[in-house]
Amino acid sequence: MNTIERHTAPLSEALRIDLTEFWSNIFQTSFADLQVVLAGGEVGQNVDIILIAREGATITATCHLTVSRLNPRLGGLGEIATAPQSRGKGLAAQLVERAIVAATASGCTQLVLGTVNETAARLYAKFGFRYLPGTRVMLRNADGTEGLGSAPFDRRDIKIVAGAPCHRLTIIPPILTATDHAILDANVELLATRLADQTSCMGLYPRYERLAKKGGQWFVAQASNGLTIGIASVIGVTSGIAQVDGFVVPKVGADVLASLFQAAILWGEAMGFAIQSVCGVDDLNKRAVIVAQDSGYEETALLTIAGHPVPILRFSPKRGRLL
Repeated sequence: MNTIERHTAPLSEALRIDLTEFWSNIFQTSFADLQVVLAGGEVGQNVDIILIAREGATITATCHLTVSRLNPRLGGLGEIATAPQSRGKGLAAQLVERAIVAATASGCTQLVLGTVNETAARLYAKFGFRYLPGTRVMLRNADGTEGLGSAPFDRRDIKIVAGAPCHRLTIIPPILTATDHAILDANVELLATRLADQTSCMGLYPRYERLAKKGGQWFVAQASNGLTIGIASVIGVTSGIAQVDGFVVPKVGADVLASLFQAAILWGEAMGFAIQSVCGVDDLNKRAVIVAQDSGYEETALLTIAGHPVPILRFSPKRGRLL
């Protein structure tokens, strides 16, 4: 007989160790980065609820719900896992159902999860999840709006802020939104969904987290209602040179993208770097912003991002300015 427990971060050290070991065994990847989240490191920025099924003292299934405090309408599910010997008993369905109830109680109306497993997708579909075009991400939309993160915002109240854990969920909608950009952010290997299916969901924020740990920085264009409408990043790519890249959602305007690029450029220059930028050859909007930032000379190249060769323009520091 399985019993179901509900835990809210912060969790005890013993439980954190048990969970990360359980997930690592099932997914064959490390979950060490989640230790900070489970320990309560994001309590002020996100709500993390972990549902656990046990048979006796043994963990048999889990489901991890995260709800954004910055934009409480938005939540995500991850670590939906069942031990091999416990599959076929409906445990995942029970935990997902309870996660939906918990999300609703938190004011969350849009839930996302990522899966490439068709059997799992059929289960999630029973709860109202549907794949978003150009992705392997599923959305359960209970508020009647169209698309993901599509609430209106006031352009006059957009501000550029440093990326932080509060953006763990809010960066998902703009990354998954159809856009004219070809490359969203070369620094974290993000392509637009028109070029390649996006298979990641809750794994998107950790890309920026890893960039920061490698000595880079990233910035978010944030609306007053908590929506993220653009992202830019900067990181050293060669000795003395840092690369800046980023994107905004459609209809936001080049001025917001320019402000994001400027924040990243200023950070890179303050760290002692000369700046280079990249864009797809047909990305006229991003190219115009880069040229306006006086990024130096231009060259054509072929850049492989996430296994996809993409023709790009690389704007390198002016000859003589660095060399």
